[in-house]
Amino acid sequence: MLASELTLALTSSLLTPGSTTGHSGFDIALEGAYAGTHVDAVGSASGDVGGSTFAPRNFWPTRGLTPHELFVPAIRIRKALPFSFELGARFKYVAQSALYAGQLETKWAFFEGDKVVPDFALRIAYTRISGVRTLNLGATDFDFVVSKRWGVLGVVSLTPYGALRFTYMRASSDAIVFFPETGATVSEDVRTASFPSLSSTFFRSTLGVRMTAYALSLAAEITHFGGGAYEPDHYAPFRVKPSLAGSFRLGFEF
Repeated sequence: MLASELTLALTSSLLTPGSTTGHSGFDIALEGAYAGTHVDAVGSASGDVGGSTFAPRNFWPTRGLTPHELFVPAIRIRKALPFSFELGARFKYVAQSALYAGQLETKWAFFEGDKVVPDFALRIAYTRISGVRTLNLGATDFDFVVSKRWGVLGVVSLTPYGALRFTYMRASSDAIVFFPETGATVSEDVRTASFPSLSSTFFRSTLGVRMTAYALSLAAEITHFGGGAYEPDHYAPFRVKPSLAGSFRLGFEF
């Protein structure tokens, strides 16, 4: 559950339409996202995913308050390439924590620039989450984006966009030494174990709008996750609850 909610929070923001910044375009932006989280999970050791055997379990290993949302600021750079391709990179940080993430992304606007038909793009991104000792957590996003740009008074443009998003998460751990206080009586080999690999998939939808005026670019969006039940190998079945995330950006396009 911890890996699932961290993945959903740190990959929540899209903040890009179906179009690119142009053949020689360059974009740099400050971004932020508020992602809703849950204070408990529901799981079952019996495997009855749809039944009533689920019981609440707190999964946040925090020293203070259990978070109901995560604020994730980020710095992002995008560079346009020929043939309607873009490359980009992000650095993200979870506020009031030691968690951070790096993301590499590419986007192909396979149809853009038409005066009537919307722009369509495929975006692929890989996010690596760090800051937790022994935790190995990564996520791959596959996003199908559609948008349409509208000019306003010849100076400002508004670009509503929507996306269908598929995220594949993979989590595991390094070897962990449990019960260190028993080190004098029990060997380290007996107290050492690692969590097995966990794979999950999440489907989300995003709606947003971008406004540009000269080099200035603003955007805001909402991402919805409808929840889902999972029965992974080596783990008890669990259910991830529905959640919402809101994202915004202030950037400059050249």
